[in-house]
This record gives sequence, structure tokens and C-alpha cells, in this order.
Amino acid sequence: MKKYSLKIIMLLTSFGILILSSCEKVIDVNLNSSDPKLVIEAKMTDSANCQVKLSETVNFDETNTFPEISGAVITLRDNYGNFETLTETSAGIYSSFSIIGIPGNTYTLKVTVDEKTYTAISSMPYPVAIDTITFTSIGALSHKTNMASVELLDPMGIKNYYRFVEIINGQTQNNIFIFEDRFDDGKSITAPLFTDPGSGDASNKILSGDAVEIMAQCIDKSVYDYFLSLSQSGGGMHSSTPANPKSNFSNGALGYFSAYSSKSKTVVVP
Repeated sequence: MKKYSLKIIMLLTSFGILILSSCEKVIDVNLNSSDPKLVIEAKMTDSANCQVKLSETVNFDETNTFPEISGAVITLRDNYGNFETLTETSAGIYSSFSIIGIPGNTYTLKVTVDEKTYTAISSMPYPVAIDTITFTSIGALSHKTNMASVELLDPMGIKNYYRFVEIINGQTQNNIFIFEDRFDDGKSITAPLFTDPGSGDASNKILSGDAVEIMAQCIDKSVYDYFLSLSQSGGGMHSSTPANPKSNFSNGALGYFSAYSSKSKTVVVP
């Protein structure tokens, strides 16, 4: 297995590219009352239907409670012409019920709010299974923790983009771990999921006896680019800054639409 030396924010090596950052931060920027932007968080998987959350950015002097957007018209279409209008199941939350996520298919999501339409397209890659998860002790004294490393076999002849989601004792972490196989097509890959042991956030510490689940999401390039720009900007998706993450939605919306497949593996830390 190849091993990678990591930095906290971004690593570029001759063997592969692994991008990661600490927990998402919201950068406070003084926005005028006329400046709120639509935020779209949309995902569908090979095991669940499409779910969309609509909200809005807030002004600098307001609390981080982001208003939900109700009454939108959201449609989903696949590359075979199947079409569905999503149902608002709770305030700002919309779900599909008939179209299911199938690897190899491409999906077009259209969101219409106040007569303005935002469109995103995402293709669902085929899943890649995790072979093993190992742990390495890092940090010292009160900052001591374990770093998980994911090992998998990258499929040959296919451009793959990965997002790894870490779940510790049932609690999903907000760290961004993404990887592309630019120099590792068809090879065995080891991706260390590094978090700063001195960050002071006890929730992301991995200790002996913890149950750690890693979800390997296979994402398309537009979603990879979104999370790459998010990690580089240091802001959350609700931050309206000059360096907003690169959304795959048209018309100036923030956020992303990800049609991804996934495989998960859970281990107990020795």
C-alpha cells in the first residue's frame, strides 16, 4: 500500500492528491439586507432517493439560524427521461419518491424559487469498496488521538473522485476528506484521514474502544471541485464571501447537488 505524508489543508504528491481540512468554519461577513443568497444542499445515493434542503444566508449581525425556504418547485430528471416533482416533507426539506439513484445514470435537478430557476447536473459513479481501515496514534498528552487510514483498490481505466465521511460513535464529523486518482488509476491506495489533534474539538478524537464508520462516497468532478474549493476557502456553505465554494448550480445559488454511490465499513479501535 502507498503511504502519503499529509498537511492539514492540502497535500499534493506525485502519487495522488488528498485534500482535507478541519471542521467547516463560517466566516462572518457584513452583508446588506438585500444580499441573502439561496443555499441548496441536494444529494441522492444508490441506497436512498433524492433529498434537498433549501435555506438562505443571513446578515452579519444575525444569529446562525438559516431561514428555511418553503414553497419551491423542485424537479428531478434522469438521462432516460424519467421525471419527478419533489414533495416538501417539512419546512425547507424536499424529497423524491419514485426516481432512485442508479450508478452510471446522470441526474438534472431544477429548483425554482420566486420565479428564478437554478439547475445542477450530477452523474452517479459506480461504488468502490473499502478494503481495510487502520489507525495510527498521533498527538500527545491531552491531545492524543488516533488517525484513521482507508485502504481501497481503485478501479482501472476509470477517473475516480472520492469523498470520505468519518462517523465516530454515531456522530458524523464535518471534516472534508477528498481524493482523486490522478496518479493512482487501478492501484491500491491508502488515504490517511488527518485531523489536527490540537484543535481542541473533543468530538473528533478517536480513542480506543470507539466505533468508527468510514463512508467512501464516489462523487463526480463537479462535486469534487465544490468540496475542494470549500476546503480552500475555509468558509461554510452559508458564508457569502468573495471566495464562495464552486457550486455546480447555475444562477448564483450556493451549495451543491451530489449524486453519489457509497460503501461503508465500521471498525472498533483497538
